[in-house]
Amino acid sequence: PQQCKWIEPGKDETTAKFVMLAMETTMRFKFETSPMPGRITEPLAGVGDAAVYVGTAGYSPALSVKKGTSAFQIRVLGFPDAEVKAREKALALKAVGRL
Repeated sequence: PQQCKWIEPGKDETTAKFVMLAMETTMRFKFETSPMPGRITEPLAGVGDAAVYVGTAGYSPALSVKKGTSAFQIRVLGFPDAEVKAREKALALKAVGRL
């Protein structure tokens, strides 16, 4: 997939604040958001045609979004989970508006 990312300057990648946007196919969106053992999914209304927080226990979730024939995933790291979700949603709303 095509992606761009930003990592907080001057920090180690494992502790830095991090933002990534990855374009993906709608087939990949369907796979990533399908229930699987160990996968935690939480639908999010109001973003694109479908949006789902996806993660596993102990890790911050990523937000996968589908609009029409386009799909992407946004991941924000370096913040508490509740703040991660809010930041991912805000970025996703901006991205959806540009599709």
